[in-house]
Amino acid sequence: MNLKNYNLIDFSAYLSSILFSIDYDFEKAESQLLDVHEKEPGNLLYILLLCQLYQKKIEYCSLPNGDTMRDETELANYAQKGLDTLDKKPRTVWIDSDFQQQGAFLTYKSNLEEALKAYQQAISINPKATDPRIGLGVVYQKQKKWNEARAAFEQARRLDPNDFTLRCNLVEILIEQDQFKEAEEHLAFVRRLTSERHLDALILSGKLYARLGDKARDNDDTVEADGRFDKAIYFLDKAAQAGNYGDFSRKITPAESCTVHYLSGYCQIRQLQAREKKGSLIERFNFATESQRNVDKALFKFGRIPEYAHNSFEANQAVRQLKKYRKESSPLKEVGAQVPKGTVVVILAVLVLISAQIFFLFRETSLVRAITQPDVICYIQPSKIQPLLKLDSVADLKLTRFARLTFNHPDSLIARWQRDMGETIRIERSWIENADAKHTPLLTEGFYVFITFASLLFIIAGLALPELTKLKVGSIELEKAKLETITTITSLNMLNGISDNRSSGAASDSRTSGTGPSVI
Repeated sequence: MNLKNYNLIDFSAYLSSILFSIDYDFEKAESQLLDVHEKEPGNLLYILLLCQLYQKKIEYCSLPNGDTMRDETELANYAQKGLDTLDKKPRTVWIDSDFQQQGAFLTYKSNLEEALKAYQQAISINPKATDPRIGLGVVYQKQKKWNEARAAFEQARRLDPNDFTLRCNLVEILIEQDQFKEAEEHLAFVRRLTSERHLDALILSGKLYARLGDKARDNDDTVEADGRFDKAIYFLDKAAQAGNYGDFSRKITPAESCTVHYLSGYCQIRQLQAREKKGSLIERFNFATESQRNVDKALFKFGRIPEYAHNSFEANQAVRQLKKYRKESSPLKEVGAQVPKGTVVVILAVLVLISAQIFFLFRETSLVRAITQPDVICYIQPSKIQPLLKLDSVADLKLTRFARLTFNHPDSLIARWQRDMGETIRIERSWIENADAKHTPLLTEGFYVFITFASLLFIIAGLALPELTKLKVGSIELEKAKLETITTITSLNMLNGISDNRSSGAASDSRTSGTGPSVI
């Protein structure tokens, strides 16, 4: 290897850019950059890298008090130093890279209008340069001029179609403009070429599918919404694993991690709300089981957001609401409680139905008649007793007692007469009052039909009891409004923090076309 023209100072600067932009080892990167800057204080590349370093530190800041004052001061100082260094060079000899660097320094100082002019000047000098167009798009993005930003990024993409960071910037604009299909194509391109290891593409994929899930749910397309939220959860959970950049394009920052966890928890609840609750008891029971798992997962993800995070208030509010929901309603318990109720109703209705069939089929038997037919009062007619008293004074006492008796059936009266009177006086059936009265059965044909249909209705009702009664599984619908209040407030502008981070730091991803190594 020929090291004759190899600049070790540039190599040290290049290494430090990797340390702070990918591994976030700011202390070591700052030490190395300050060392090379001290050796060459007029080198614009080193000044630009220092600006990128402090910008990244501000974005990454994980301090509970959020104190970034020192880094903001250093960023402003080095940005001004870069502008002062450029001014020492006659403007008449400036090339496109000089205007590009001027635009970057002005962007760090939030002088966006002047930064636009600098980038436009660089493009006019070198129309094929991609970095000034990226910088131009970033400035428009900061100004929320989405159409202009999209045009700038599109022009840069045509010049460098394999710039993944550029495509991710473009996707952010497309999502803002609801151009979901085109955004999905760009993200699929990046994921395919990076084997789903590009962190920005994973986070933006989660945001995109969350938006698509919301859109499908607004259109009452529950199947589509379920699938979209499922994809969003997949990509967000994968992005949350980017604690080690060895498996990903870079580490995930604390702010990004909080946003990813919050958005993933949001999608868990939205997916649960979007799912249809099927009619059968088993399907609803399975839904209740799954709903508990979704709530538990959402609670876990909301719970991973620390108190000092930018979305900690909303996360804590979501945790309180979900815990309240679990405390007030247990879908599994409620569904389980409905099972015995429905079973009891079905069993009782079946017993009534079977009994009605038996009684009706055997209604002419004596046993069934005794149960289903009302009693008839039978007694000896007084006009028949008086002549007998005159003929048989000996039996007077027995006949007098017998005349006072009543029976529920003529046969019972005749049997008793024969036992008490013997063969001396024979009784005739015509002596008996109501002997030939017709019995009105309780179980008439009309009543039988009524009992049959009523039993069938109760059987159906028992089987469908969870549908006919308000299950607590349905209470997720009652809680839906509260959950939407939690998840549709400003903080769920879903990758708000991430968007701002990458927008403000996109200049740190721009590459200089001057001498020295490309800056990651």
